[in-house]
Amino acid sequence: HSAGVGTAWGYVTGTEDDLDDGDADGDGDVDEDDLDIVDENFPQPNPPLPEDELVPPPTNLSGDLDFDGDVDEDDFEIWLNNYSGNVFLVTNEVDEDDNNYSFGDLSLREALELADATTGSDKIRFAPWVNEIDLNGSHLEIDAGNNVTIKGRGADKLTIDAADLSRVFYVDPGVEVTMSGLTITGGLTDHGAGILNTGDLTLIDVAVTGNNASASNSHGGGIFTGSGASLHLIRTTVDDN
Repeated sequence: HSAGVGTAWGYVTGTEDDLDDGDADGDGDVDEDDLDIVDENFPQPNPPLPEDELVPPPTNLSGDLDFDGDVDEDDFEIWLNNYSGNVFLVTNEVDEDDNNYSFGDLSLREALELADATTGSDKIRFAPWVNEIDLNGSHLEIDAGNNVTIKGRGADKLTIDAADLSRVFYVDPGVEVTMSGLTITGGLTDHGAGILNTGDLTLIDVAVTGNNASASNSHGGGIFTGSGASLHLIRTTVDDN
């Protein structure tokens, strides 16, 4: 059996006697199920396991895709390089738009732009080292015609903070958006400081808190839903706005 070095990322691939190719559950494809396995086991363990305790290919339900004894950023990179679908993995906390979409540099703002450039429905997920995103002074917009699911790792694990410089999210008309597992805070504007929703928005396990619609006669410090739009809240807290 032989192994080769992937030119895109520089990791080793090969047959089942060598290293895995991102298919953690061994079902023949690389999909979100494999990402879930890596995510749930990150970080694990440190120091690495002895070689005789590693799970051999072709499956590795511990998430250790490169079989080096631990689950780390390299395993996320292997999954991403082998995945070809509609999931964008945010790997950078910095709110930037520098057209560098490589592993370790993709921001939430850039992921939304990439989703907008594709057809159909898209999902945005977050690497476990992305815990707090401080916006750069402008809100995050989910554009018309772009149906998106933004799946955080938990409201206690991911915070998106506008730092009193802008609103946090603007959902365009005609857009179907589902957000889950995150905290939205620090929005400051007139209507809809946390979220200005003019589309079809569902929030699941989200905390919307610490936002302020500061102008006179303004509404919706946390969320403002415009005429003709819809809002669905599931296990979501909207308080202290």
